[in-house]
Amino acid sequence: MTSAAENTVVKTYYSDRAFPLLPNEVTLLIFSYLTQQTRLKLCRVSKAFKALAYTPLLWNETIIYNTNGLELDSTLKRLKNIQALDARATKITDEFAKKLLVSSARHALKILDLSVTGITNISLMSIGFNCTSLEKLFLEGCKEISNITSLANLSSTCNLTTLVLSHCESIDDDTIFSFLTVTNTTILKTLIKLDIDGCYKITDDGINLIATRLIKLKYLVIDGQEISDYSIISVLCNCKELELLAISFSESLTDMVLEELILNLQPSFKFLKLRKGTSFSEEGFRNFFEALKRREHSFYSLDLSECTNITNSNLFYFHQPQLRWLNLDWCWGIKDSSLMYLIMGCPNIQEIMMTGCNYITCESLFYKIEQLDLSSLVTLNFCSCKLIEPELIIKLGKLYPKLYIIDYYGEVYKQGKKVGFKDEVYVEDEICELEVGGREKRWGKLNVGDFKRFYRFYSV
Repeated sequence: MTSAAENTVVKTYYSDRAFPLLPNEVTLLIFSYLTQQTRLKLCRVSKAFKALAYTPLLWNETIIYNTNGLELDSTLKRLKNIQALDARATKITDEFAKKLLVSSARHALKILDLSVTGITNISLMSIGFNCTSLEKLFLEGCKEISNITSLANLSSTCNLTTLVLSHCESIDDDTIFSFLTVTNTTILKTLIKLDIDGCYKITDDGINLIATRLIKLKYLVIDGQEISDYSIISVLCNCKELELLAISFSESLTDMVLEELILNLQPSFKFLKLRKGTSFSEEGFRNFFEALKRREHSFYSLDLSECTNITNSNLFYFHQPQLRWLNLDWCWGIKDSSLMYLIMGCPNIQEIMMTGCNYITCESLFYKIEQLDLSSLVTLNFCSCKLIEPELIIKLGKLYPKLYIIDYYGEVYKQGKKVGFKDEVYVEDEICELEVGGREKRWGKLNVGDFKRFYRFYSV
């Protein structure tokens, strides 16, 4: 028989184990495969579970959902080895950012997302003077930020590749000038992804400075409201490694940009967005499409929405064999024959957006059904297309069971049946790489009507 003394020894030996028969090192390994939310639930099981779940090693990638108690020393201790922090849309403060970034975390932190928070220039000073390993910084929608000069102080050991400043409305040409003229040469060589969409105060001067200083850019997203041909041509001439260029407002751009695109076209340039290009002419688009076909250059994603001079006459020359995603929303000159040209000229097309194309009836798809290959097509968006009859959508859905078709009202049909609205329906078995890095949020889904699907084939 086991004595009382021996029982006491056994209980003491196993008391700090989450599972009595498993060493904590093994349990810790199991916990590492769980998401943050699951680990937090396990804290309620026992003190041993809580102690293990709060081990700093498990908090290398952290999402902040609730800021209550965030500034406690115990929280900062838990985050001492953090490599990726997502505090998007929280009430995080400058004070917490300062405390975190003067702790040992400043040496490990590689990915930081403070988007849609109330942080100010003070937090940027903490980042600039303390982070030694930062690679990706997301500051989307931080409206209190007006000065990013302090980021120029980032350590030369940083490998800053991504800077997202979209919809930071206070950023202007002076902000860009002060950052790029004093920044260390390391950032100029490593920064390959810059997003300043919604920064409408940046004009040609700011974009030209970006083009001449950040020549290693592969990914550039800009607003475009104050932009003319001059600065976009500068981008195309200087940034020879560009893979993605997205301009949200292209009203002031002319055919000169289309011509320069052809002259400076690199094989790696696969994503182009020229939304609201109302000043591009019908002939300009025809020459552009013809030149792309001659050069045998094909994009993966192309957004020409609200380019009103895209018509049947120039789409006849549209040939993009590698194209996966195409947005022609509100291109009013498109007719049924255009849809035929698109399907025949883009054999690998998966998604076609044609919102507001009021001359589309879809009848031509049935007249030449034997000549068409729709096997790769996943989504057809006919939202606000008033001439397409519901019966045709149902019939087309039955012919192609995997096809998602969006009708006039934004309802989605599959296999001839309604399956929900476009903002609620996701492509079956599809999973996408999302913008923010880190295991916790790296993968997710985009609904069939999401404009971010333009970026779906871009590797982040």
